[in-house]
Amino acid sequence: MERTVPLCLKPGLLNDHILRRSCLAFVPIAFLFSASASLAQSEDETPFFTFSGNAALVSDYRFRGVSLSDEDIAIQGGFTVDTEPGFYLGVWGSSIESFNGSETEVDVNFGYGTSWEGFDLSAGVTAYLFPGGTDTDYVEPYISVGRSFGAFSTSFGAAYAPDQGNIGSTDNIYLYNSSALAIGDTPFSLIGSIGWEDGAFGDDKVDWSLGLSASWKSLDFSASYIDTSKTGDLLDATVVFSVGVSF
Repeated sequence: MERTVPLCLKPGLLNDHILRRSCLAFVPIAFLFSASASLAQSEDETPFFTFSGNAALVSDYRFRGVSLSDEDIAIQGGFTVDTEPGFYLGVWGSSIESFNGSETEVDVNFGYGTSWEGFDLSAGVTAYLFPGGTDTDYVEPYISVGRSFGAFSTSFGAAYAPDQGNIGSTDNIYLYNSSALAIGDTPFSLIGSIGWEDGAFGDDKVDWSLGLSASWKSLDFSASYIDTSKTGDLLDATVVFSVGVSF
């Protein structure tokens, strides 16, 4: 059946007042990690913990081609804690259209990343949580491999949600590629992605995007054309604009 409920795979391509409350529980952890990182760096040049975060405003929250904000503006944000051995913990959220009593999506992912022979490898699991919702939460393991060739970088990945009651007691598979090409000595990059999904959230569905991104100091901007092989109210082809800040 075609997906009409929130799904997330947020590496790149992490949201509202409920999200801010949800993230409060992680604030002491974040400060502890930051303090540990400073201490580690004073004793060793490589900090054990590093912390990064982001916040963004998007004209439409599209995930795998489907609008999860009813084609309205969404507020998004999150943070990631990386460790020197390669393990990481990330929290990301977005405002969404009401879904079984919830108006916020919060994704918590834990995984391990490393580099080998020029390839960037990552594997982990994401828990998709919908505060206030009923029968909404589920988990999805994922893997990805990426590599850069000068100005061009590309990544291939797979996300598999096993049979779970909250996704209709069936499974779901999503395969994707995302790529970026830096444009000379400019702050601009061409960005694109293509994905295929089948199972609980997609019936042999293909989604794709092509756009332009730019960075200036800590600000990030993008505009992307997004479409899918399916039709429907939340699947209309559109151009999504975003502006965000990274720290």
